[in-house]
This record gives sequence, C-alpha cells and structure tokens, in this order.
Amino acid sequence: MDARTLRIELRAADEREGDLIRELKDMAGTRRGERERWEEER
Repeated sequence: MDARTLRIELRAADEREGDLIRELKDMAGTRRGERERWEEER
C-alpha cells in the first residue's frame, strides 16, 4: 500500500469511529432522558 492509500484508509476509519461515538452518545442521552422521566413519574 502506498502512503496515499493509507491516508485514505485512515480518514475513512476516523469517520467511522466518529460516527460510532456520536451514535453511542445519542444512545446514552436517550437513556438518560428516559431515566429522568421515569424518576419524575415515581
């Protein structure tokens, strides 16, 4: 693999990692919101 191909692969991996982190944060935020609503209802 040449350097250009490696850079492209690294950029793609970084983007996928960013997407996964955003997705996890969204899930955590949703869970937190559900927990707060549940505690308010009790």
